[in-house]
Amino acid sequence: MRKIIIILLSILLVGCNQVEPVKLIGNSTSSPLPEKKEYILDEKQIEQLNMVIYSGGFFDDIIHSTDEITYVVDNDTLLVTLSGETKMDIKFTVDAYATYTYPLKDTKFTYTKNKQDKSATLSSKYTRAINLDNTRIRTTLITSDNQEYKIVFNQERHTLENNGTPDLNPGTMSFVDSLSTQMYEYYENSWNEIMLFDSYMQTLNKHISDIFNNNESYTFRNKETLIVDNRKMYSWQNEKKQKTNKQEFTETPTRTSFMSRFYYYEFNSDERMSIKTATPYHRTLFLFSFLTSSTDFTIDELATAFITVLSEYNCMGKTCNNRSNNSELTISQGTEGEGYYTVLTLDYFNKCIQDVFGRDTYSIDETKKLPSGIVQGKEEKTFVGEAYAGDGYISYYGSIYSHYKEDGIDYVTLTPYYASQTDGEGIVYDIYTTAHDKIGSGIKENNVYQFVENNKESFLTWEIALTPGSNPDFYQVLSYKLK
Repeated sequence: MRKIIIILLSILLVGCNQVEPVKLIGNSTSSPLPEKKEYILDEKQIEQLNMVIYSGGFFDDIIHSTDEITYVVDNDTLLVTLSGETKMDIKFTVDAYATYTYPLKDTKFTYTKNKQDKSATLSSKYTRAINLDNTRIRTTLITSDNQEYKIVFNQERHTLENNGTPDLNPGTMSFVDSLSTQMYEYYENSWNEIMLFDSYMQTLNKHISDIFNNNESYTFRNKETLIVDNRKMYSWQNEKKQKTNKQEFTETPTRTSFMSRFYYYEFNSDERMSIKTATPYHRTLFLFSFLTSSTDFTIDELATAFITVLSEYNCMGKTCNNRSNNSELTISQGTEGEGYYTVLTLDYFNKCIQDVFGRDTYSIDETKKLPSGIVQGKEEKTFVGEAYAGDGYISYYGSIYSHYKEDGIDYVTLTPYYASQTDGEGIVYDIYTTAHDKIGSGIKENNVYQFVENNKESFLTWEIALTPGSNPDFYQVLSYKLK
Protein backbone atom coordinates (compact mmCIF):
# COMPACT_ATOMS: atom_id res chain seq x y z
CA MET A 1 0.00 0.00 0.00
CA ARG A 2 1.35 3.39 -0.89
CA LYS A 3 1.28 5.81 1.95
CA ILE A 4 -0.57 8.95 0.93
CA ILE A 5 0.65 12.08 2.61
CA ILE A 6 -1.71 15.01 2.37
CA ILE A 7 0.21 18.27 2.59
CA LEU A 8 -1.95 21.16 3.55
CA LEU A 9 -1.12 24.84 3.63
CA SER A 10 -1.15 25.67 7.31
CA ILE A 11 -2.20 29.17 6.87
CA LEU A 12 -5.21 30.06 4.78
CA LEU A 13 -5.28 33.74 4.28
CA VAL A 14 -8.73 35.13 3.47
CA GLY A 15 -9.51 38.81 2.92
CA CYS A 16 -12.61 40.78 3.84
CA ASN A 17 -14.45 43.10 1.50
CA GLN A 18 -15.66 45.61 4.03
CA VAL A 19 -14.68 47.10 7.36
CA GLU A 20 -16.44 45.40 10.23
CA PRO A 21 -17.47 47.19 13.41
CA VAL A 22 -15.42 46.86 16.57
CA LYS A 23 -16.08 43.62 18.41
CA LEU A 24 -15.55 43.63 22.15
CA ILE A 25 -13.40 40.73 23.23
CA GLY A 26 -11.54 39.39 26.16
CA ASN A 27 -13.35 40.69 29.27
CA SER A 28 -16.58 40.23 31.17
CA THR A 29 -18.35 42.95 29.22
CA SER A 30 -17.31 41.71 25.81
CA SER A 31 -19.57 40.29 23.15
CA PRO A 32 -18.85 36.59 22.53
CA LEU A 33 -17.14 35.61 19.30
CA PRO A 34 -19.45 33.97 16.76
CA GLU A 35 -19.74 30.25 17.44
CA LYS A 36 -19.05 27.72 14.76
CA LYS A 37 -22.28 26.38 13.32
CA GLU A 38 -23.18 22.91 14.50
CA TYR A 39 -24.74 20.47 12.04
CA ILE A 40 -26.98 17.76 13.44
CA LEU A 41 -28.33 15.55 10.66
CA ASP A 42 -31.75 13.98 10.94
CA GLU A 43 -32.87 10.66 9.47
CA LYS A 44 -33.98 12.21 6.19
CA GLN A 45 -30.62 13.94 5.69
CA ILE A 46 -28.75 10.69 6.39
CA GLU A 47 -30.89 8.94 3.77
CA GLN A 48 -30.09 11.73 1.28
CA LEU A 49 -26.37 11.37 1.99
CA ASN A 50 -26.46 7.62 1.51
CA MET A 51 -28.32 8.07 -1.77
CA VAL A 52 -25.91 10.59 -3.28
CA ILE A 53 -22.73 8.86 -2.02
CA TYR A 54 -23.64 5.25 -2.77
CA SER A 55 -26.02 5.68 -5.72
CA GLY A 56 -24.82 8.92 -7.31
CA GLY A 57 -22.10 7.23 -9.37
CA PHE A 58 -19.54 9.93 -8.52
CA PHE A 59 -16.84 7.37 -7.67
CA ASP A 60 -17.61 4.85 -10.42
CA ASP A 61 -14.47 5.67 -12.43
CA ILE A 62 -12.13 4.62 -9.63
CA ILE A 63 -13.97 1.87 -7.70
CA HIS A 64 -15.25 -1.59 -8.57
CA SER A 65 -18.01 -1.73 -5.97
CA THR A 66 -19.75 0.63 -3.58
CA ASP A 67 -18.56 -1.76 -0.83
CA GLU A 68 -15.26 0.10 -1.14
CA ILE A 69 -16.90 3.35 0.07
CA THR A 70 -17.24 4.37 3.71
CA TYR A 71 -17.81 7.79 5.23
CA VAL A 72 -17.86 9.58 8.57
CA VAL A 73 -19.40 12.94 9.49
CA ASP A 74 -17.62 15.45 11.72
CA ASN A 75 -19.83 18.53 12.11
CA ASP A 76 -19.36 20.50 8.86
CA THR A 77 -17.09 17.96 7.15
CA LEU A 78 -17.68 14.56 5.63
CA LEU A 79 -14.71 12.24 5.04
CA VAL A 80 -15.14 9.57 2.37
CA THR A 81 -12.63 6.70 2.33
CA LEU A 82 -12.13 4.55 -0.77
CA SER A 83 -10.50 1.24 0.17
CA GLY A 84 -10.27 -0.59 -3.17
CA GLU A 85 -7.47 -0.62 -5.72
CA THR A 86 -7.48 3.18 -5.68
CA LYS A 87 -7.10 4.20 -2.05
CA MET A 88 -8.17 7.75 -1.27
CA ASP A 89 -9.51 9.97 1.48
CA ILE A 90 -11.74 12.77 0.20
CA LYS A 91 -12.74 15.57 2.55
CA PHE A 92 -15.97 17.39 1.74
CA THR A 93 -16.60 20.66 3.61
CA VAL A 94 -19.95 22.43 3.81
CA ASP A 95 -20.08 25.53 1.59
CA ALA A 96 -16.41 25.08 0.65
CA TYR A 97 -14.47 22.58 -1.46
CA ALA A 98 -13.64 18.89 -1.73
CA THR A 99 -9.95 18.22 -1.09
CA TYR A 100 -8.04 14.99 -1.64
CA THR A 101 -4.84 13.37 -2.86
CA TYR A 102 -5.30 11.57 -6.17
CA PRO A 103 -2.82 8.69 -6.64
CA LEU A 104 -1.80 8.11 -10.25
CA LYS A 105 -0.68 4.68 -11.42
CA ASP A 106 3.05 4.19 -11.85
CA THR A 107 4.09 4.11 -15.49
CA LYS A 108 7.25 2.98 -17.26
CA PHE A 109 8.82 4.57 -20.32
CA THR A 110 11.49 3.29 -22.70
CA TYR A 111 13.65 5.81 -24.53
CA THR A 112 17.00 6.31 -26.24
CA LYS A 113 19.85 8.43 -24.90
CA ASN A 114 23.31 8.60 -26.44
CA LYS A 115 22.27 5.78 -28.80
CA GLN A 116 21.55 3.50 -25.85
CA ASP A 117 18.18 2.05 -24.88
CA LYS A 118 17.09 3.09 -21.40
CA SER A 119 13.95 3.00 -19.25
CA ALA A 120 12.42 5.17 -16.54
CA THR A 121 9.61 4.74 -14.00
CA LEU A 122 7.31 7.61 -13.11
CA SER A 123 5.45 7.70 -9.73
CA SER A 124 3.02 10.59 -9.35
CA LYS A 125 0.28 12.01 -7.18
CA TYR A 126 -1.90 15.12 -7.21
CA THR A 127 -3.01 16.92 -4.05
CA ARG A 128 -6.14 19.03 -4.48
CA ALA A 129 -5.91 22.08 -2.24
CA ILE A 130 -8.56 24.78 -1.87
CA ASN A 131 -7.10 26.86 -4.69
CA LEU A 132 -7.16 24.73 -7.84
CA ASP A 133 -4.73 26.98 -9.71
CA ASN A 134 -2.08 26.39 -7.06
CA THR A 135 -2.19 22.58 -7.19
CA ARG A 136 0.18 20.44 -9.24
CA ILE A 137 1.05 16.87 -10.22
CA ARG A 138 4.20 15.88 -8.34
CA THR A 139 6.43 13.11 -9.56
CA THR A 140 9.49 11.02 -8.79
CA LEU A 141 11.26 9.83 -11.95
CA ILE A 142 13.82 7.02 -11.55
CA THR A 143 15.86 5.99 -14.59
CA SER A 144 17.44 2.61 -15.33
CA ASP A 145 20.88 4.12 -14.68
CA ASN A 146 19.78 5.06 -11.11
CA GLN A 147 19.19 8.77 -11.67
CA GLU A 148 16.35 10.18 -9.54
CA TYR A 149 14.48 13.40 -10.32
CA LYS A 150 11.81 15.25 -8.33
CA ILE A 151 9.49 16.92 -10.82
CA VAL A 152 6.37 19.05 -10.73
CA PHE A 153 4.16 19.47 -13.79
CA ASN A 154 3.09 23.10 -14.09
CA GLN A 155 -0.15 22.83 -16.03
CA GLU A 156 -0.50 26.62 -16.28
CA ARG A 157 2.69 26.96 -18.31
CA HIS A 158 2.94 23.41 -19.58
CA THR A 159 6.44 22.98 -18.16
CA LEU A 160 8.36 20.46 -16.08
CA GLU A 161 9.96 22.09 -13.06
CA ASN A 162 12.41 21.09 -10.35
CA ASN A 163 10.56 19.97 -7.23
CA GLY A 164 13.61 19.51 -5.03
CA THR A 165 16.08 17.42 -7.03
CA PRO A 166 19.50 17.92 -5.37
CA ASP A 167 22.32 19.51 -7.36
CA LEU A 168 19.98 20.98 -9.95
CA ASN A 169 19.10 24.64 -10.22
CA PRO A 170 15.50 25.72 -9.60
CA GLY A 171 13.40 26.30 -12.68
CA THR A 172 12.38 24.27 -15.70
CA MET A 173 13.77 20.81 -16.43
CA SER A 174 14.35 19.12 -19.77
CA PHE A 175 14.99 15.55 -20.91
CA VAL A 176 15.91 13.91 -24.19
CA ASP A 177 13.11 14.18 -26.75
CA SER A 178 12.32 10.46 -26.78
CA LEU A 179 11.56 10.63 -23.02
CA SER A 180 10.20 14.18 -22.86
CA THR A 181 7.49 13.51 -25.47
CA GLN A 182 6.17 10.53 -23.49
CA MET A 183 6.24 12.45 -20.22
CA TYR A 184 4.24 15.38 -21.58
CA GLU A 185 1.64 13.02 -23.03
CA TYR A 186 1.42 11.27 -19.66
CA TYR A 187 0.95 14.55 -17.76
CA GLU A 188 -1.61 15.89 -20.24
CA ASN A 189 -3.73 12.76 -20.05
CA SER A 190 -3.34 12.53 -16.27
CA TRP A 191 -4.34 16.16 -15.83
CA ASN A 192 -7.55 15.67 -17.78
CA GLU A 193 -8.31 12.51 -15.83
CA ILE A 194 -7.92 14.42 -12.58
CA MET A 195 -9.91 17.44 -13.74
CA LEU A 196 -12.81 15.21 -14.77
CA PHE A 197 -12.72 13.61 -11.32
CA ASP A 198 -12.45 17.04 -9.67
CA SER A 199 -15.50 18.28 -11.56
CA TYR A 200 -17.47 15.39 -10.06
CA MET A 201 -16.06 15.91 -6.55
CA GLN A 202 -16.85 19.63 -6.41
CA THR A 203 -20.38 18.92 -7.66
CA LEU A 204 -20.76 16.25 -4.99
CA ASN A 205 -19.52 18.76 -2.42
CA LYS A 206 -22.39 21.05 -3.48
CA HIS A 207 -24.86 18.17 -3.05
CA ILE A 208 -23.49 17.46 0.42
CA SER A 209 -23.61 21.15 1.39
CA ASP A 210 -27.26 21.38 0.33
CA ILE A 211 -28.08 18.30 2.39
CA PHE A 212 -26.24 19.56 5.48
CA ASN A 213 -27.97 22.95 5.15
CA ASN A 214 -31.32 21.21 4.70
CA ASN A 215 -31.87 23.17 1.50
CA GLU A 216 -35.52 22.72 0.47
CA SER A 217 -34.63 23.02 -3.22
CA TYR A 218 -32.18 20.10 -3.07
CA THR A 219 -32.95 17.39 -5.61
CA PHE A 220 -30.92 14.20 -6.07
CA ARG A 221 -29.07 14.01 -9.40
CA ASN A 222 -26.61 11.29 -10.33
CA LYS A 223 -23.32 11.81 -12.14
CA GLU A 224 -24.71 10.95 -15.57
CA THR A 225 -26.98 14.02 -15.55
CA LEU A 226 -24.13 16.48 -15.00
CA ILE A 227 -22.49 18.88 -17.40
CA VAL A 228 -18.74 18.47 -16.90
CA ASP A 229 -16.73 21.60 -16.09
CA ASN A 230 -13.92 21.26 -18.64
CA ARG A 231 -12.45 24.75 -18.38
CA LYS A 232 -9.25 23.43 -16.82
CA MET A 233 -8.72 20.63 -19.33
CA TYR A 234 -6.36 20.62 -22.29
CA SER A 235 -7.64 20.91 -25.85
CA TRP A 236 -5.11 19.05 -27.99
CA GLN A 237 -6.15 20.66 -31.26
CA ASN A 238 -6.32 24.28 -30.12
CA GLU A 239 -3.56 24.63 -27.53
CA LYS A 240 -0.02 25.47 -28.52
CA LYS A 241 2.17 23.67 -26.03
CA GLN A 242 5.15 25.58 -24.67
CA LYS A 243 7.86 23.25 -23.39
CA THR A 244 10.10 25.92 -21.84
CA ASN A 245 9.51 29.02 -19.76
CA LYS A 246 12.81 30.64 -18.88
CA GLN A 247 12.73 33.64 -16.56
CA GLU A 248 15.13 36.44 -17.51
CA PHE A 249 16.45 38.53 -14.61
CA THR A 250 19.38 40.86 -14.38
CA GLU A 251 19.96 39.65 -10.82
CA THR A 252 20.23 36.07 -9.57
CA PRO A 253 17.09 35.06 -7.65
CA THR A 254 17.63 35.07 -3.88
CA ARG A 255 16.07 32.35 -1.71
CA THR A 256 13.90 33.55 1.19
CA SER A 257 14.77 32.23 4.64
CA PHE A 258 11.69 33.71 6.33
CA MET A 259 9.26 31.06 7.56
CA SER A 260 5.80 32.19 8.62
CA ARG A 261 4.49 30.09 11.51
CA PHE A 262 1.41 32.13 12.37
CA TYR A 263 -1.33 29.66 13.22
CA TYR A 264 -3.83 31.05 15.73
CA TYR A 265 -4.40 34.08 17.94
CA GLU A 266 -5.91 34.23 21.40
CA PHE A 267 -7.24 37.23 23.35
CA ASN A 268 -6.94 36.62 27.09
CA SER A 269 -8.00 32.98 27.51
CA ASP A 270 -10.87 33.15 25.04
CA GLU A 271 -11.26 30.68 22.19
CA ARG A 272 -8.44 30.93 19.66
CA MET A 273 -9.18 32.37 16.25
CA SER A 274 -7.52 31.96 12.89
CA ILE A 275 -6.73 34.60 10.31
CA LYS A 276 -9.67 33.23 8.36
CA THR A 277 -12.11 34.22 11.12
CA ALA A 278 -10.42 37.48 12.09
CA THR A 279 -11.97 40.88 11.44
CA PRO A 280 -10.00 43.95 10.27
CA TYR A 281 -10.00 45.03 13.94
CA HIS A 282 -8.41 41.75 15.04
CA ARG A 283 -5.87 41.82 12.24
CA THR A 284 -4.71 45.31 13.19
CA LEU A 285 -4.08 44.19 16.76
CA PHE A 286 -2.29 41.06 15.42
CA LEU A 287 0.26 43.35 13.75
CA PHE A 288 1.63 44.34 17.15
CA SER A 289 2.80 40.77 17.73
CA PHE A 290 5.57 41.54 15.22
CA LEU A 291 6.41 45.13 16.14
CA THR A 292 8.91 45.99 18.87
CA SER A 293 9.86 49.65 18.47
CA SER A 294 7.83 52.42 20.05
CA THR A 295 9.44 55.17 17.99
CA ASP A 296 9.67 54.05 14.39
CA PHE A 297 8.89 50.65 12.91
CA THR A 298 11.52 49.32 10.52
CA ILE A 299 10.54 48.20 7.03
CA ASP A 300 11.57 44.68 8.01
CA GLU A 301 9.19 44.72 11.01
CA LEU A 302 6.34 46.06 8.90
CA ALA A 303 6.94 43.56 6.09
CA THR A 304 7.04 40.72 8.63
CA ALA A 305 3.82 41.89 10.26
CA PHE A 306 1.75 42.37 7.10
CA ILE A 307 3.03 39.32 5.20
CA THR A 308 2.23 37.13 8.23
CA VAL A 309 -1.10 38.61 9.27
CA LEU A 310 -2.62 38.99 5.79
CA SER A 311 -0.44 38.37 2.76
CA GLU A 312 -1.69 39.59 -0.60
CA TYR A 313 -0.79 36.48 -2.63
CA ASN A 314 -0.44 32.80 -1.75
CA CYS A 315 1.89 30.77 -3.95
CA MET A 316 2.87 27.25 -4.75
CA GLY A 317 6.29 27.56 -6.29
CA LYS A 318 6.43 30.51 -8.65
CA THR A 319 2.69 30.69 -9.36
CA CYS A 320 0.69 32.91 -7.01
CA ASN A 321 -2.98 33.74 -6.63
CA ASN A 322 -4.48 36.84 -5.06
CA ARG A 323 -6.38 35.95 -1.88
CA SER A 324 -9.34 38.20 -2.73
CA ASN A 325 -9.83 38.20 -6.51
CA ASN A 326 -7.82 35.11 -7.59
CA SER A 327 -5.74 37.10 -10.08
CA GLU A 328 -2.41 35.45 -10.87
CA LEU A 329 1.14 36.62 -10.29
CA THR A 330 4.39 34.94 -11.33
CA ILE A 331 7.46 35.45 -9.17
CA SER A 332 11.09 34.36 -9.21
CA GLN A 333 12.79 36.31 -6.45
CA GLY A 334 12.59 34.59 -3.07
CA THR A 335 11.53 31.15 -4.30
CA GLU A 336 13.34 27.90 -4.76
CA GLY A 337 11.48 24.75 -5.79
CA GLU A 338 7.81 24.06 -5.14
CA GLY A 339 7.43 25.41 -1.64
CA TYR A 340 4.49 27.44 -0.33
CA TYR A 341 5.17 31.18 -0.40
CA THR A 342 3.41 34.36 0.65
CA VAL A 343 3.82 37.64 -1.21
CA LEU A 344 3.15 41.34 -0.76
CA THR A 345 3.44 43.58 -3.79
CA LEU A 346 5.09 46.91 -3.10
CA ASP A 347 1.89 48.76 -4.05
CA TYR A 348 -0.21 46.83 -1.52
CA PHE A 349 2.46 47.12 1.17
CA ASN A 350 2.64 50.90 0.71
CA LYS A 351 -1.15 51.17 0.86
CA CYS A 352 -1.17 49.24 4.15
CA ILE A 353 1.57 51.19 5.89
CA GLN A 354 -0.04 54.47 4.79
CA ASP A 355 -3.62 53.51 5.70
CA VAL A 356 -2.79 51.84 9.02
CA PHE A 357 0.20 53.78 10.37
CA GLY A 358 0.38 56.91 8.21
CA ARG A 359 3.85 55.94 7.00
CA ASP A 360 5.53 57.35 3.90
CA THR A 361 5.76 55.04 0.92
CA TYR A 362 8.77 52.76 0.50
CA SER A 363 10.72 52.13 -2.70
CA ILE A 364 12.66 48.97 -3.52
CA ASP A 365 15.96 49.98 -5.07
CA GLU A 366 17.78 46.67 -4.71
CA THR A 367 17.07 42.98 -4.41
CA LYS A 368 18.15 41.79 -0.99
CA LYS A 369 17.26 39.62 1.95
CA LEU A 370 15.96 41.60 4.92
CA PRO A 371 17.11 40.68 8.46
CA SER A 372 13.95 38.58 8.96
CA GLY A 373 14.74 36.50 5.86
CA ILE A 374 12.02 38.09 3.72
CA VAL A 375 13.32 38.85 0.22
CA GLN A 376 12.50 42.17 -1.43
CA GLY A 377 12.75 42.03 -5.22
CA LYS A 378 13.69 45.13 -7.22
CA GLU A 379 12.44 43.91 -10.60
CA GLU A 380 9.23 42.26 -9.44
CA LYS A 381 8.52 44.86 -6.71
CA THR A 382 7.58 42.22 -4.15
CA PHE A 383 8.23 41.02 -0.61
CA VAL A 384 8.45 37.21 -0.49
CA GLY A 385 8.42 34.82 2.46
CA GLU A 386 7.76 31.12 2.86
CA ALA A 387 4.77 29.60 4.64
CA TYR A 388 5.12 26.52 6.82
CA ALA A 389 3.17 23.51 5.51
CA GLY A 390 2.95 20.01 6.90
CA ASP A 391 2.52 18.17 10.19
CA GLY A 392 3.86 19.74 13.34
CA TYR A 393 3.02 21.27 16.68
CA ILE A 394 0.35 23.94 16.85
CA SER A 395 1.72 27.15 18.29
CA TYR A 396 -0.09 30.44 18.64
CA TYR A 397 0.13 34.13 19.48
CA GLY A 398 -1.79 35.30 22.49
CA SER A 399 -2.27 38.50 24.44
CA ILE A 400 -3.50 40.01 27.64
CA TYR A 401 -6.14 42.39 26.33
CA SER A 402 -8.39 45.13 27.68
CA HIS A 403 -10.09 48.10 26.03
CA TYR A 404 -12.71 50.76 26.20
CA LYS A 405 -14.48 52.69 23.45
CA GLU A 406 -15.14 56.43 23.33
CA ASP A 407 -16.40 58.61 20.45
CA GLY A 408 -15.86 55.86 17.89
CA ILE A 409 -12.25 55.21 18.95
CA ASP A 410 -11.10 51.99 20.59
CA TYR A 411 -8.45 52.42 23.27
CA VAL A 412 -6.61 49.14 23.75
CA THR A 413 -4.00 47.86 26.18
CA LEU A 414 -2.31 44.84 24.65
CA THR A 415 0.43 42.55 25.98
CA PRO A 416 1.25 40.05 23.22
CA TYR A 417 3.25 36.83 23.60
CA TYR A 418 4.15 33.75 21.58
CA ALA A 419 3.37 30.21 22.83
CA SER A 420 5.46 27.58 21.03
CA GLN A 421 4.20 24.04 21.56
CA THR A 422 6.99 21.67 22.50
CA ASP A 423 7.65 18.16 23.79
CA GLY A 424 6.44 17.35 27.26
CA GLU A 425 3.83 15.53 29.26
CA GLY A 426 0.50 16.55 27.77
CA ILE A 427 0.25 19.77 25.75
CA VAL A 428 2.96 22.18 26.91
CA TYR A 429 4.44 25.39 25.56
CA ASP A 430 7.58 27.49 25.71
CA ILE A 431 6.62 31.14 26.17
CA TYR A 432 8.38 33.97 24.33
CA THR A 433 8.02 37.72 24.23
CA THR A 434 7.40 39.25 20.81
CA ALA A 435 11.01 40.45 20.99
CA HIS A 436 11.95 36.72 20.94
CA ASP A 437 13.06 36.47 24.59
CA LYS A 438 12.21 33.13 26.18
CA ILE A 439 10.38 33.62 29.48
CA GLY A 440 9.05 30.17 30.38
CA SER A 441 9.44 26.49 29.46
CA GLY A 442 7.10 23.50 29.64
CA ILE A 443 4.02 25.53 30.62
CA LYS A 444 0.84 23.46 30.50
CA GLU A 445 -1.79 24.68 28.06
CA ASN A 446 -4.35 25.72 30.66
CA ASN A 447 -1.68 27.62 32.61
CA VAL A 448 -0.24 29.72 29.77
CA TYR A 449 -2.44 32.79 30.19
CA GLN A 450 -1.96 32.92 33.96
CA PHE A 451 1.80 32.47 33.53
CA VAL A 452 1.96 35.52 31.23
CA GLU A 453 -0.27 37.46 33.63
CA ASN A 454 2.06 36.64 36.52
CA ASN A 455 5.12 37.69 34.50
CA LYS A 456 3.57 40.59 32.64
CA GLU A 457 6.49 42.93 33.37
CA SER A 458 8.72 40.72 31.19
CA PHE A 459 6.60 41.33 28.08
CA LEU A 460 6.04 44.36 25.86
CA THR A 461 2.75 46.13 26.57
CA TRP A 462 1.20 48.48 24.03
CA GLU A 463 -1.31 51.29 24.42
CA ILE A 464 -3.11 51.66 21.09
CA ALA A 465 -5.90 53.86 19.75
CA LEU A 466 -7.59 52.70 16.54
CA THR A 467 -10.71 53.31 14.50
CA PRO A 468 -12.23 52.10 11.20
CA GLY A 469 -10.45 53.68 8.23
CA SER A 470 -10.34 53.53 4.44
CA ASN A 471 -8.58 50.16 4.18
CA PRO A 472 -11.03 47.23 4.04
CA ASP A 473 -8.44 44.84 5.50
CA PHE A 474 -7.30 46.82 8.57
CA TYR A 475 -8.23 49.57 10.99
CA GLN A 476 -6.46 52.92 11.13
CA VAL A 477 -4.05 53.21 14.08
CA LEU A 478 -4.31 56.73 15.52
CA SER A 479 -1.61 56.33 18.15
CA TYR A 480 0.58 53.68 19.76
CA LYS A 481 3.21 53.58 22.47
CA LEU A 482 4.91 51.11 24.78
CA LYS A 483 4.01 51.41 28.46
